[in-house]
Amino acid sequence: MEVRNVYYEIIIGGFGIEYNAKLVAGEAVNHGIETEILENRGYFYVCAGRFSDKNRASEMLKAVQNAGYVFSYMKITD
Repeated sequence: MEVRNVYYEIIIGGFGIEYNAKLVAGEAVNHGIETEILENRGYFYVCAGRFSDKNRASEMLKAVQNAGYVFSYMKITD
């Protein structure tokens, strides 16, 4: 039986243009939120963290939403 590691990514936004993702990532840093830009199939996602613990991910999601990114969400990956 294969054991899968599950991760929870906090996504602030997704964009079809990398420049727009960079703008939001820079704005998030000004709010004290460290980010990275992930690319998948030509779309660029601003990620505010990747966690193996769902509780920690939920805390980050709340913090990101309280900073004004109300449409951010948690994405489950492996």
